[in-house]
Amino acid sequence: MSLSCSSRTLSGSGIDPRALQRYRAACRSLRLWLRLTERHGSVVVALTGGGTVVAERHYPEGDGRDPASGAQFYYHCHRDGGEHGHLHLFVPAAPGAELTHLIGISLDARGLPIGLFTLNRWVAADAWLPAAETLPLLERFAFPVPDGLSAGAPAQEPRRLDPHLGRWLTHFLVFYRPLIAALLQERDACLERHAQAGEREAALEDRSLEIPSSRSIDWSADLAALQAEIQGQIQAVRRRRRPRLSVIIPVLNEAQAVRQFGASWKALEASGAEVLLVDGGSNDDTVALLQRAGLRVVAAPRGRGRQLRTGAERARGEILLFLHADTRLPANGLELVHQGLQGPRCWGRFDVHIDSERRLLAVVAWAINLRSRLSGIATGDQALFMTREAYGQVGGFADQPLMEDIDLSARLKRLGPPVCLRSPVLTSGRRWERHGVWRTILLMWGLRLAYWLGVPATVLVRLYR
Repeated sequence: MSLSCSSRTLSGSGIDPRALQRYRAACRSLRLWLRLTERHGSVVVALTGGGTVVAERHYPEGDGRDPASGAQFYYHCHRDGGEHGHLHLFVPAAPGAELTHLIGISLDARGLPIGLFTLNRWVAADAWLPAAETLPLLERFAFPVPDGLSAGAPAQEPRRLDPHLGRWLTHFLVFYRPLIAALLQERDACLERHAQAGEREAALEDRSLEIPSSRSIDWSADLAALQAEIQGQIQAVRRRRRPRLSVIIPVLNEAQAVRQFGASWKALEASGAEVLLVDGGSNDDTVALLQRAGLRVVAAPRGRGRQLRTGAERARGEILLFLHADTRLPANGLELVHQGLQGPRCWGRFDVHIDSERRLLAVVAWAINLRSRLSGIATGDQALFMTREAYGQVGGFADQPLMEDIDLSARLKRLGPPVCLRSPVLTSGRRWERHGVWRTILLMWGLRLAYWLGVPATVLVRLYR
């Protein structure tokens, strides 16, 4: 059995305070249990004082009591079923009132809790209360912090009760409060089923019904599950606090791409990103398919520069990521973008891999990545991303039908070099394969050279098409 606990990282606003309270109580109860085990050899020895344990006898002698709260507990053994014995915990509903049984805790020979159970009234002859009235009494079960006892203190005298026992149980109840609540409700439901003609009083004295509800527990697994729950809440808080990211995807007659990549775009939304599909006037099923998939569609004038600019204007994110319809991000792409922009750099791009079995296109992708890394210029196929502030500083996408990515990255470069993420995006090789690899290479290089020489993008787009 492995038990471990650390509450140092489990704090902060946005986390369910009840879950956090339970986890802290679990950590305290675990530390106290370990301390008791270290001092006495086991919690059972701490309760009984060692030696032969006599069946039915209460340990410690006279029960464990707290005068201030009225809380009381005792340990005894008289049942089979894998337990060494069990604890019974009581508390009065009000000062001076009779004791009400809260819960029973089964222990193994090491004193490790292995089960919880409730009792029928006749068993403990207590002031029985229904679940709704019993549950609030758990908070009244409280033992004071032990005085003068440190982790290195010598073991207590056999007949003197170790004060850490009461504190251990106090925190243990807080940790298992939800399960105890469920068991108390199951107890009441069981008694209702056994009541004859609605006479609960008879059910409360039914000698055939001793334990109305019980549950085995695994302290280590339950502690790990609660820690995982809180860690999940912490991650959710961190996602809410970090800058929102908007993914902007221009589309024009991309029905096939929607069928192929629509699910991955929905996954980006599920990861917390805002996803905008900016349509430039498609005359196929693109818009209908996007709407059917529940994706947000924004209309814009035709032209990739105009569509991207419109998307940026409509986006609400503090980080903008521009993604071509036929390009897919790596599985952790959004996280990589967030990490990349945590430092001083304000924009970046991914390496690219071309989706094709042709080896020559792998060389082309390598050359694109190398050129981009050396020049600080990126293309749209590499999924450009930047802070909204950087985008605004350079004036955003120009209203041009081609080379809008080259133009924007050249202006962003004045703010600083890009973040070059080595995890590649996967882009379609359809244009390369349709028009021929070498022809496409020559065309792309020719268009870029002409653009740098001053040929307007409106002229170059005719050659591109």
